Amino acid sequence: MPLSLLFGNIIKSYQKLEEIMWFVFALLSAVFAALTSILAKAGIEGVNSNLATAIRTVVVVFMAWGMVFLTDAQKGLAGLCADRGR
Repeated sequence: MPLSLLFGNIIKSYQKLEEIMWFVFALLSAVFAALTSILAKAGIEGVNSNLATAIRTVVVVFMAWGMVFLTDAQKGLAGLCADRGR
């Protein structure tokens, strides 16, 4: 098997994986949004609305940072801090 054909197949497989990953992330986003809504309705009854909003926000922040570390995107923070120093 020629090397160019092998790399071509690897690149095609990677592109298919990228096409699928957006769907996985969108699905996870919908699940976490639903979870936040359920927690807001079921678990925070009788609590001050500002406190309830703060609790929901904390849940969303933890889930967002979880996705950052799951996708190994935290490496982008160094570039962000470096851009600020200009």
